[in-house]
Amino acid sequence: MMEPNNLLKEQLHLLHLDIINQSFAAKAVEYRKKGLDYVEYLADLVNEQVRHRQNRSLNQRIGAAHFPWIKVVEDFDFAYNKQPSRSTWLDLGQLQFLQKKENVVLIGPPGVGKTHLAISLGVKACEALHRVLFITAADLVTQLNTTKRANLLPDLLSKLSRLDLLIIDELGYLPIDAEEANLFFQVISRKYEKSSLILTTNKPFDEWGEIFKDPVLAAALLDRLLHHAHIIKITGKSYRMKGKEPAKPSIPQPDSPVSNSNPG
Repeated sequence: MMEPNNLLKEQLHLLHLDIINQSFAAKAVEYRKKGLDYVEYLADLVNEQVRHRQNRSLNQRIGAAHFPWIKVVEDFDFAYNKQPSRSTWLDLGQLQFLQKKENVVLIGPPGVGKTHLAISLGVKACEALHRVLFITAADLVTQLNTTKRANLLPDLLSKLSRLDLLIIDELGYLPIDAEEANLFFQVISRKYEKSSLILTTNKPFDEWGEIFKDPVLAAALLDRLLHHAHIIKITGKSYRMKGKEPAKPSIPQPDSPVSNSNPG
């Protein structure tokens, strides 16, 4: 009969419980010395395995989301600009907007942190086991055009509609022609009241007719996007210029007045 330790190693390997397999022998010695309960020993081993699987699963979801970099809300300098407030963002970080199939729209000039905040919510959603995809508006339009020419557009639209959260970054930076606008509208329409979107833009809503070259389509798109949405306007200076502001010129002080009185 196989020695118990070797038998356990083999069985744990078959069950793909590699973390437990690596540590059960050493932990058994440790727990025996401390006189701890065997249930505590087992719970500790299983907890290690669960944490490993959760971390691996999280890494897979973050990889599938295609974030350009990882950002968390704790790294955001809320004191630099007045909006948004930390409390507003912490509330959104509870992810109730995902449960309610609501959207988040971030509006503001370049450099004020829209992408940082959008990614931080995306990372939170990955941690909560949601399916997330980050994509720029320009790349989304390119993919829509490419799949349409290859007769694969329904597959892409179906994939996007199954996501729990689609983050579309930088809408308004590049022009969109009429055909592209129609394809973009199909994405928004498919997501409407079925799952959530986060969208960042540098353009106010009254200029979206110019982005899509069609005021009627822009109005229909906005109607669906904003029906259940948190609209956050970010104002202030670019974070990229933080610490690079030109120094204020010093103002020369007037000379001390000279007394014209004669000495006594």
